[in-house]
Amino acid sequence: MKNKDGMQEIEEELKRRNLPDFMLLDGKKITDAEQWEQKRTQMREAILRELYGFMSFRECSVSAETVKLDPDAYGGKAVIETVLIRVSTVRGVCCYPVRLAIPKEVQKPAVFLYMTGFPGTEIVEELIDCHYAAVTVYYQDIMPDRPEAELEGVGGLCEKTPYIGWGKIAMWAYGISRVTDYLMTRQDIDTGRIAVVGHSRLGKAALLSAALDQRCSLVISAGSGAGGAALFRGKTGERIENLSRHWFCGNLQKYAYHPELLPFDQHFLLALTAPRRVYISSASKDSWADPKSEFLSCAAASPAYEFLGLDGLVCRGYPKAGDMLQEGHIAYHIRRGTHALTREDWHCYMRYRQRHHV
Repeated sequence: MKNKDGMQEIEEELKRRNLPDFMLLDGKKITDAEQWEQKRTQMREAILRELYGFMSFRECSVSAETVKLDPDAYGGKAVIETVLIRVSTVRGVCCYPVRLAIPKEVQKPAVFLYMTGFPGTEIVEELIDCHYAAVTVYYQDIMPDRPEAELEGVGGLCEKTPYIGWGKIAMWAYGISRVTDYLMTRQDIDTGRIAVVGHSRLGKAALLSAALDQRCSLVISAGSGAGGAALFRGKTGERIENLSRHWFCGNLQKYAYHPELLPFDQHFLLALTAPRRVYISSASKDSWADPKSEFLSCAAASPAYEFLGLDGLVCRGYPKAGDMLQEGHIAYHIRRGTHALTREDWHCYMRYRQRHHV
């Protein structure tokens, strides 16, 4: 963390939580890029094996078909295209719709790829007015959020195994990556500036997507809590034993009531995004997600960025409600209020993107 003044309290709290050190490889400090890549592979394997689960296939093909086109949306400001994404594997085919809103006044705009918790897209016109393309996908179109719906959506593309098979968070993350496959074929957007956005359970999925897929330049996770940005060790509110079991792999239940036994914590997930940018946002009254543990995860992930010669989280102590920390490659803000993704949050995200041209 940059700006060490006033950081003693944070460092002491991180020490009390006794977090695993991702800068160690076989008990020795990592000193070069090759060792860091080895460690990243180990980190990915650990979080998939013990938390999110593996998919049982690797190869797929992605195609897309435009099913609806509005050339003069929002009073003529944008083109809206509804595209049906088709994902094919040896086990079958899955299709789900994606909505692209592209401003007319900007050539190759940067993109917000937003996995929505509801079919509505209220923020899209404002993103268009700020010269961003908005790509939205409703998460239940990728995979229904029901325990019994294991073979619907992308879940039907691979065999489900009880302990290490992927849970719904990994399925939603996979679905976002397949949307990215399609976006990479577009000539009318800036494919080098795609920000993946999710809130709550979808904030968890956004972080996992960015950890596994290096094509996004920024990942934004709001109120993602346990299994997302928040540290498991020392967490209040939502904990492993409270999480919906169908979101994660079966192995996670080994650690219910004993998060200290996990071979990692969620700062590993954030560190896997380095050197790309991470933005974590919290709400002051969202005690279930635990803003303090979300913030501490940002602080604990910073050494990955510093090892790569970049600023991680830049701060001078614990933030207060209303504070924004937007200087580093790890950004954080805590909004006054409750568990939500609000217009105020979106304005903070856009301010960060404009500041760093990301």
